[in-house]
Amino acid sequence: MAAKQNAWEKARVRTASIEDRNSLFYIQFLAQQVVHIFVFNVGLAYYEARPFPALQPRFLIPFQDTELMMECLIFVLVAMSLMQLYYDTAMLATAVLTGCKFYPLHNAPYFATSFRDFWSHRWNLPIKSCLHQFVFAPVLRYSKSLKGELKLRTHRISAVIATMAVFTFSGLMHEFNAVTALLGVWPRGDNMRFFLLNGLLCVGQEMFQTWTGYGRKWGRSGMWRCLGWMLTASVLLSMSPFFIAPYTKVIQYKFVFRSDAAISFILTKLNLKNS
Repeated sequence: MAAKQNAWEKARVRTASIEDRNSLFYIQFLAQQVVHIFVFNVGLAYYEARPFPALQPRFLIPFQDTELMMECLIFVLVAMSLMQLYYDTAMLATAVLTGCKFYPLHNAPYFATSFRDFWSHRWNLPIKSCLHQFVFAPVLRYSKSLKGELKLRTHRISAVIATMAVFTFSGLMHEFNAVTALLGVWPRGDNMRFFLLNGLLCVGQEMFQTWTGYGRKWGRSGMWRCLGWMLTASVLLSMSPFFIAPYTKVIQYKFVFRSDAAISFILTKLNLKNS
């Protein structure tokens, strides 16, 4: 019986064992960290020059609103760089001290060619692995056990239920993070809507591929992959205000604090400035 694959093996991401961590590995690691530090600081400098607007969450950003698209893109790049800086440093320290493999956080998510490719094989692989083990698999098993009572006749319906359970749980986790970051201010469920919409997109993609054979029997050429990348990146970016909006005030409060004008702007946005 074949051994079960973890998230990194399924995504075909190379992990680094003790034997793999040679001089070239550390040079590449340092180069990546330098890039992340550069992107993070450029993003913060951009925020200081042009304070991030208080976003009003909506389903899709109009594509002609290039300024808002740029604001959201910079936020995503800053957040991704910060995640990689913290995780990669801690992961490498753990790998060196314990002798375990080095597991990367992401697998080039900016190259995702579909929604399932982004969430299953590229974005935040440690969390994906945990959610698959502790949410997806148990819900899938439980829904299959209720076949007779709920008339779940196919594996596909059970998989849809398990998939939506994962995105619902992820939405709840991010809602909790947002409430914590905003010191108890309820963010109106924006993160939950973001993850539920992405869950529906992943389910819809699976149904479309099953019915049409896209990505399995046809649609694997470079042209189709490029079109898939453009669609995925555009839709995720245009939905990003749902995810970003609860954190914009936190970004302003914690990072943009070096001038009186910035402080005045922050207090105004937080409705803390005396009239």
